Amino acid sequence: MVLDCCERSRQDLLCSPNRAERWLEAAAGVLSAVTESENPWRERDRQWAAARLEAARGNLLAARGRIGEAHTVLTAARNRFEALGDEFQTLLAARSLSFTLAKKGRLLEARDLCLEAAYALAGYGAAAEVRYLLNNLALIRLALSEPRKAAALFHHLLRRLEPHDPFQPTIRRNAILPLMEAGRWGGALGDARRLARELEAGDLGVERARTHRLIGEILLVSGEPSAAQVTLRRAARDFENLGAGYETAQTEALLGQACLATGDHREAEGRFRRALQFYMEEGFAVDLIHLLEAWSREAGEGGAGEREFAAFRQYWRFAPASAPVC
Repeated sequence: MVLDCCERSRQDLLCSPNRAERWLEAAAGVLSAVTESENPWRERDRQWAAARLEAARGNLLAARGRIGEAHTVLTAARNRFEALGDEFQTLLAARSLSFTLAKKGRLLEARDLCLEAAYALAGYGAAAEVRYLLNNLALIRLALSEPRKAAALFHHLLRRLEPHDPFQPTIRRNAILPLMEAGRWGGALGDARRLARELEAGDLGVERARTHRLIGEILLVSGEPSAAQVTLRRAARDFENLGAGYETAQTEALLGQACLATGDHREAEGRFRRALQFYMEEGFAVDLIHLLEAWSREAGEGGAGEREFAAFRQYWRFAPASAPVC
């Protein structure tokens, strides 16, 4: 039951981190009713469930942007798995820890952790987990100002994915990011629009909305805010209909900046306020709350918000077109 609650928590992260947290509270309640056992196998199972719950708590903190706390909790969970002799789960922890290390600016450590864990997991035949780690590694390469290496990794992954693999849209979207880093707006926009067209016929609603959000971001940073508004409005509506609050808030913030760039300060302020309300209610990091507050004030005072926009993009830079690591 503890594992089921942890899985439900993971599924709820993009809708409501608070709802995800309630699942973890339920898991903790179940676990607290399980007393220590003299049977070594039963006791190991209890300790393993406790480690899994701790890892889920760390992922929730990471999704909320509370990176320092998340890193501490995730490290403790990995140490628990290691103490239990579970090498596989210890290696799996690298995915979340590479995210927090990168967010803390420890990019070389994050890179090395991904490489070591991916090599070891390949020995277990865990192909999906290796792909997730290599995706993280490519994003870290971007943060290290190595867009060519990042692009090579993304293309490596795409060559090995089946056409209908559910991870393919994420990799294809992330493969656009090196083009953005290089200022190749035309190529980035063309690839994003091609992916969006292919997703129209399928049922991957969240992936489709993420792709439209990326198109809007490309248009915005390349100096086409009016066109960006059209695409971002569609993405915001789609996310809202899907109940993906986390994704909606990010889109609202981007749309607010697009409105600022076209001189619609009133709508911009409203968009920032809606994003701010979500982040406040769901317990996100204080620095993100302060950023949104400053951004909203800038809109109210008729400013351009460019500094806040850059800070917001930097805040999500490790995975600007991906789901949170969990």
